[in-house]
Amino acid sequence: MRNRTITWISVFLALAAVTLFPWLAWQEAQRLAFDAAAEMTLAHARAVLHRAEQTAGQANAAMLQLARLQVTPCSPESLAFMRRLDLRSSYVQAVGFVQDDTIVCSSMGSVPVPLGRPTLRTSRGIAIYSHVPVAAEGASPLIALERGGFAALLHRDLPLDLSVSIPGTALAVMHLEAASDAPPELMKGAVSRTWLAQLGGRPQASFVEGGRLVAVVRSSRFLMAAVAAAPSAYLEDRARSIAWRIVPAAALAGLAMAAGGLAPAGPPRAHRARLRHALRPEQR
Repeated sequence: MRNRTITWISVFLALAAVTLFPWLAWQEAQRLAFDAAAEMTLAHARAVLHRAEQTAGQANAAMLQLARLQVTPCSPESLAFMRRLDLRSSYVQAVGFVQDDTIVCSSMGSVPVPLGRPTLRTSRGIAIYSHVPVAAEGASPLIALERGGFAALLHRDLPLDLSVSIPGTALAVMHLEAASDAPPELMKGAVSRTWLAQLGGRPQASFVEGGRLVAVVRSSRFLMAAVAAAPSAYLEDRARSIAWRIVPAAALAGLAMAAGGLAPAGPPRAHRARLRHALRPEQR
């Protein structure tokens, strides 16, 4: 009875080794795939955030300089100054003076530019016009920031115009004070503002939600965060690719351990019979 119990235990341990090692290898493949893909999406989000911070910084600097300008608004001197501000900026498309939600004059000249209605007024005194109605058809290419009667026009695609290593990756910039159901201020692809809740008090977060591998990075300078969201199918493909390399090796290791565990578990009677047979010539 004792020998049979030992045999069954050996068989159980052998089967466990054969199944456990490949399972552990598959789990490791998934972890490695997530870590690598998460780092790539985080890199994309950081790149978007860097551009968004540069854009916001240039816009804020231009509005502050206009506020300090001691000339009559829309005078030849102010128009020349605005053109110089425009030329020195790589992200700002135009700067101007604002009255009643309209740029009455700007670095582009004295032609008024209606801004529409602001979609958000932040706690720092900035009004955000997410869709400046300058296009007759389709989505507006411009977004405007206004502060103290001065505005900066920005091209909404510039912060998002970067090459991504994962096909189908969506990019976005979102203000942290906007309503939870408001669309993102800048967006390229399908994203959700609810992803910001995953940040909590952290500077960045990576997670899988809604068939997406999502990376969110918070700005340390402005009340905004950047998002990059890659299809989770990429994550699965990468996990399978890694698994093809490590799971077979793990299976072989499990088989080797199983074979080593089963070898001593043979019938003890057969061992004793062979031993007696070997000793007979010396006993005669």
